[in-house]
Parts: sequence; C-alpha cells; structure tokens
Amino acid sequence: MSDKHTLRSSLSIKLIEAIANHYFCVSYRWLIDYIKYDRIVDKDANEIEGDDTDYHSQDGPKRSCSIDKCHSFFENICSMIKCTKNNDIKMTNDRLQDLITTSDGRIITCMTQEVYLINLKLLFSVKNYMYQND
Repeated sequence: MSDKHTLRSSLSIKLIEAIANHYFCVSYRWLIDYIKYDRIVDKDANEIEGDDTDYHSQDGPKRSCSIDKCHSFFENICSMIKCTKNNDIKMTNDRLQDLITTSDGRIITCMTQEVYLINLKLLFSVKNYMYQND
C-alpha cells in the first residue's frame, strides 16, 4: 500500500478498546480490497500502525497483538479518574472505568488508597520472599 496515512486511525475509544483486548486492527482499505477482489487479502499490509496523534509510530496495535492474551492492558496499574469526560475521543468516565477494570486495572478514589494498595502488595511480596527462603 503506497498511502501510509491510511494506516493511521483517529484516536477513539474503539481503538483503545481494541488495543486493550489484543484485537488485530486493520484499515478500512482491507475491507475495500476484500470486496474488490472477492477474497481475503493480506491483513498485514493493511494493519493500523497507530493513531494520528503520534508523530512517530509506536506500533501500539501490533505490539498489543504480539503480547500473550493473559497479560492485561492495565494489569497492576491503579488509576484515579479526575475528569468528567474526554470529548476528543468521546469517552465517558463510566466507559473508561469499564475499560480499566475489564483490563485488570483498579480504580482508586484517593491517594491514601493507592499507598495502601502499594504497601499491601509490598507486604505480600516480602512474605512470599520470606516463605520461599525458609
């Protein structure tokens, strides 16, 4: 494909959800070629490289597909949501919370909660270490 611009997507909740769920993301050109040639065409040539807000491609969708599906997008990450919504990508707080929690992240409501979770994780790590070395 000569037009590399078509391998970029606008940043949207759908793209973020697709990356978080390890879905293969293709350009609309893949569908056009599929209909045009009446057969499945090479998906790799039509794979979305990233969103159009990046100056340098970071291959987010491709990297996400290469990660084992048992690893979640927000695994071991605590998030505190301090805004009401993002109009640029049409994401409400409820949808963002769903994305975070279905990808094994945690929503926290105050900083002391985060410190508690970090200390709890550290405590379990120390106990595991001590147990393994007994």
